[in-house]
Amino acid sequence: MPQVTIITPVHNAASWIKETLACVRGQTFTDWQHCLIDDGSSDASAELIHSAAQLDPRITFLRTPSNSGPAAARNLGIRHAQGRYLAFLDADDLWLPEKIERQLAWMRKTGQEFCYHDYRHLSVDGQQVGALVHGPELLDRKRLHTQRGIGSCLTVMIDRQAIPDFRFPEMAKGMPEDFLAWLQIINQGHFGHRLGEDLARYRLSPNSRSADKWLAAWRIWKIYSREASLSWPRALFWWGQYAWNALMLAKRARPTMPCSRSAPYLPIEGHPADHAVEHKPIHLAGSNSAYHHRRVWSMPAGNSRPRQLVAPEPRYFSSMYVERQAGRAASDVPSMSTDEQVEAISLRA
Repeated sequence: MPQVTIITPVHNAASWIKETLACVRGQTFTDWQHCLIDDGSSDASAELIHSAAQLDPRITFLRTPSNSGPAAARNLGIRHAQGRYLAFLDADDLWLPEKIERQLAWMRKTGQEFCYHDYRHLSVDGQQVGALVHGPELLDRKRLHTQRGIGSCLTVMIDRQAIPDFRFPEMAKGMPEDFLAWLQIINQGHFGHRLGEDLARYRLSPNSRSADKWLAAWRIWKIYSREASLSWPRALFWWGQYAWNALMLAKRARPTMPCSRSAPYLPIEGHPADHAVEHKPIHLAGSNSAYHHRRVWSMPAGNSRPRQLVAPEPRYFSSMYVERQAGRAASDVPSMSTDEQVEAISLRA
């Protein structure tokens, strides 16, 4: 039996499905089942999934009787899931190669039942990525209603042994069923926990439900005012925070950085705000129980905080504690190639 089942609802995604299938086949963790559910597609999506299933027995091809929406499609996949752990990947989104391995290892090590990780937005053509997006360290009822950064279903993994009856609420089409699903889990006493690693890409498609921010905000308000059992003052206050955070996230995480040719979907340039800062490279060492590797940092001129230059290989995406190597001079650092000059991210205090 596979350890992880990946659920992918598909509706007219022929343009993306090959890339999505490839990112799953490219996972460093290989003991998975991939349930792809065609939800009434009118393009070549079903044919592409069927062909892939013929070549890889780990792929399960399912179909809904009609276009029923992503919640019903995901629930059909869950009913056919064989793995203990559930992960969710929409047909136009992508995972980095170590997504399953890193997230599963962290859940097992910490005993978490409901986990999500960091991610970045990806342009529709896959040529640009945005700044790192992350949710709260702990996802409880208040934070679910006021904060953003989980990435819909893209980053979530659930332990079915701890949450055996998990399903997505099948509401009217267009309603954020993922939000209600997380609310149900939290109401059962299972809080979400953040894995601080960048492991996925959320494609900003103009045809997606999240593309219209005003409509998305209105749908969330309907949930707050009708479904979440909140008083009107609290619903309005929490919704205002949620809408503001959603607006700021969309602005801050907009894909503006070109992707590296040698490591697709990773940025090769810093955020535009960093371009005016004069950097002086130094070395720092980072490690955790799984990895020991060199990471390159930069020291801005003056008294600014140090800024991290993330290595371009996906295996070096771990969010780690770092300590400065004593006695290493800036002149000891070799010059970096264009592809190594990746996005600069502020070092948190």
